[in-house]
Amino acid sequence: MARQRHHQVAVALLQRHYKDAMAPRNWHYSATTWVQKIFFRSFFDLFKAYGLSLWVELSRFRLNSKSSNLKLN
Repeated sequence: MARQRHHQVAVALLQRHYKDAMAPRNWHYSATTWVQKIFFRSFFDLFKAYGLSLWVELSRFRLNSKSSNLKLN
């Protein structure tokens, strides 16, 4: 459920940045600024949306592997 919510947030942020970059008031910007707006800002938002859950999954995996190693010994 949380993963689906993270995905919805990430998609909404991507759409918002895309609309913001393509808005008529920003047409005087160069193409590189559009690329920065769309990709770099959305990359950081994707990291914020997925980074925490990925960190939790990795730490849970490490804890599970440590506990399984203790059980084997």
